[in-house]
Amino acid sequence: MTMVDKSILTNRIELSNDPEFGLCVELSCWDHLDYIEDVLAEHFDVEYDFKVDDPDNSRYALFFGEQTDEIVLRKSISEINRYHACTDQIFVTV
Repeated sequence: MTMVDKSILTNRIELSNDPEFGLCVELSCWDHLDYIEDVLAEHFDVEYDFKVDDPDNSRYALFFGEQTDEIVLRKSISEINRYHACTDQIFVTV
């Protein structure tokens, strides 16, 4: 199980559209990136295309390729945000 600082629960996840790479989720830190990567895969069966893990520039992001269903991704992000807000708990991940 991933150990995550519960303070990330206050960080709403937003889906954006990067002009160069498409659908993107920017995250607050490496722990947030690792946690959301696991939650999307394990709970929602959503895989990203590539990630940016750049501590020098404080950039942590997941990018989703054309194979990703945007509607499914948006619903998954909405469900993660709702779960965090309603329960004040993190998802259990392996």
